[in-house]
Amino acid sequence: MDPILYGAVLAYLMFMFLIGVLSSRRIKSTEDFLLAGRRLGVLLLAFTLAATHFGGGMVMGEIEYGMLHGTLGGMWYGISCAIGLLALSFIAPRLRELSLFTAPEYLERRYGGRLLRPYAALLSLASMIGILAAQIIATEELLSLFGVPPRIAGAIATIIFIIYTFFGGMWAVTLTDFIQLTIAAGATITIALIAPVPEIANTYEPLTALGIMGIVVPTVMYTLIGQDFYQRFLSAKNAKTARNSSILAALILIVISFFPAFLGSKLSSSLSSLLSYIPGFLGILFIIGVLGAIMSTADSLLSAAASHITVDLFARVTEDDRKRLLYSRVSVLLVGLLALAISFVMPTIIDAIVFAYTIYTAAVFFPLVLGLVWKKGKRMAAEVSMICSTIFVIASFIYAPEGIPLEITGAVISLILFVIISVIPEHTGG
Repeated sequence: MDPILYGAVLAYLMFMFLIGVLSSRRIKSTEDFLLAGRRLGVLLLAFTLAATHFGGGMVMGEIEYGMLHGTLGGMWYGISCAIGLLALSFIAPRLRELSLFTAPEYLERRYGGRLLRPYAALLSLASMIGILAAQIIATEELLSLFGVPPRIAGAIATIIFIIYTFFGGMWAVTLTDFIQLTIAAGATITIALIAPVPEIANTYEPLTALGIMGIVVPTVMYTLIGQDFYQRFLSAKNAKTARNSSILAALILIVISFFPAFLGSKLSSSLSSLLSYIPGFLGILFIIGVLGAIMSTADSLLSAAASHITVDLFARVTEDDRKRLLYSRVSVLLVGLLALAISFVMPTIIDAIVFAYTIYTAAVFFPLVLGLVWKKGKRMAAEVSMICSTIFVIASFIYAPEGIPLEITGAVISLILFVIISVIPEHTGG
């Protein structure tokens, strides 16, 4: 790596660290740390919502899919994210008015009992750790192009976003997301536009309808119930802000998601083939931009995971808010290190993201969403459907032939069980 690139990347990482330290001055309570004191306005909230999706998985994954499937094929993940955020705008206001901290907290309020909240929180944690690991993989792949050993690259990026999230919580996440999305989008757009068209036209393999569905369905479903998104609109200053921010974030994503896929469609073999065509300063801009995209998603996941551990799993341990704030920060540290370890055995980037979505969404989607719109849903229906769906997805992944769309079949199992058990009349005795 060029010493100038080393210096630029180091300066960027130190700037993110500084924002985290300065943001810590705003942290007076657990609500400040996890939800930025519920004071976010439309612009900051829209950027942090968009940045949660526009991470290393989207940038590097869309470039990869663009090479294989062309611009439209590469865009499907970004399109799915935008659809999910538009759908989220319909339910975000109602949930914001409840002043919740987490999605599993809503399940407890809606159905009662002591099982649903921690169970959903554990499933969500597994999902977010998988997605976070995918961001670390993206870091390894990116920096390895510049001669950095992959595991060292992953460790460096992980330590930095752990540190600034540890200090600044949701305030640091929001402010760094605004900066990182701006840099990441600007770098990707610039390089996509100036990259040369290959002399020999690329041959693309169109995505099948099943392949598209396998990306769209779990991504949209996860966006509607993912804690990293709930945490953001629950940080809004009011319900109207939550709705408008979701719409604006969707519009931002639908525009900028075109460019990574377009860039990938210009590459004949690999990302390294592009680097020889662009000036050095744009190479620096690109690596900093993608690092920013990675960290903008990673810090969101860390903060969301901390909210599960502190609010959903250990809320009854202590009522002392200072201790809860400490638990939140320790959770950030532990989740980040665990994701780094898991990243060493993950499959390809988008496959990792989609499967992580699948486990959580298949089980939780219908009990949560139908709970918002259908009054007949019962607690037992929610419990049985979530547990059986989880078992089905895991067993099918291990034993079933490849090609089965678990993100669809697992959710259908959950839906059928939830509806059947909810409509069965309760036995009242005689």
